Amino acid sequence: MATISSLEFINSIAEKLNAHDWHYVPPELDKQPWRRFFVKVEHDKRVAHLHLMLEGEERWDQLLTFRDKLRINSHLVNEYATLKSHLAQEYNNDRERYTEGKTEFINKVLNNYLS
Repeated sequence: MATISSLEFINSIAEKLNAHDWHYVPPELDKQPWRRFFVKVEHDKRVAHLHLMLEGEERWDQLLTFRDKLRINSHLVNEYATLKSHLAQEYNNDRERYTEGKTEFINKVLNNYLS
């Protein structure tokens, strides 16, 4: 995850990252207008992803809050790891469903933290 000052640089960034085997997923395919998304693929599997967000993006703070909450609560870490493991097995070939499966947990952590 990284911030950028303007989306006008995305084509230049995509070109530079492409030279290192990163693939740009345009917003119309990603369906997340608040970020620009890149994936690194090896052997037809995603091995890494990168989210670029505008400085000041609300989701940036939410994602950092989620990370920080996990850092201070080992119970949450274990619960999240168990959930991710289960989802990875259940949705082995469906990355989107895997991601959707984590949403409720993430929102619960954020709502409990922010309230």
